[in-house]
Amino acid sequence: MLVRQLYDHESSTYTYLVADLAAGAAALIDPVAEQLERDLALVGELGLELRLVLDTHVHADHVTAAGALRARTGARTAASCRGAPCVDVPLDAGARLEVGGVTL
Repeated sequence: MLVRQLYDHESSTYTYLVADLAAGAAALIDPVAEQLERDLALVGELGLELRLVLDTHVHADHVTAAGALRARTGARTAASCRGAPCVDVPLDAGARLEVGGVTL
């Protein structure tokens, strides 16, 4: 399993890349719209397929980034069922998501 913390200085926001290297599957957690190119470049450099974008909270920059990543990569989007209604996977407390062999 790979976990990489990324930082956007402008918004003081952390994004996390979580991946199952053996399966070539990756998830981005709380991406920022202004850093999409950076994040996609890293996923590509590592030879991964972005399969999931997870927002832990609803901020416009995260929701916008999730939608853009879904449009560009086909990754599923997930967030709380009490949050943005535009996600593919609305989550309740205790929900589990699989990314390759990694469970979030």
